[in-house]
Amino acid sequence: SDLYVLTCVSDEYKISRHSLIKSKKHYNQKARQMAYCILYLDIGLSLRQVAGIFGKYVRSVAVAIENYRKLNPNIKTDKEFIDLYKNFQQKILLHLNN
Repeated sequence: SDLYVLTCVSDEYKISRHSLIKSKKHYNQKARQMAYCILYLDIGLSLRQVAGIFGKYVRSVAVAIENYRKLNPNIKTDKEFIDLYKNFQQKILLHLNN
């Protein structure tokens, strides 16, 4: 299911899975944050497992997830991220239940 998550996120952000995992571009950081949140909060991987997939420090993943928790739905860009995350949650639930 981690591969499914990585594929869904990279498709949504129109980047390759390789870019999702390796690229340092700001745009890809949002995509990566999305993948961290789904893998950790919804799939139930540990911070260490998520960090391992991306070759990142555990702390980096933890900070990205903390930042997600601090998003403000009254701010347009934050709301867009939150809404997209909810869409992913539904997609992943469907996938897991099939």
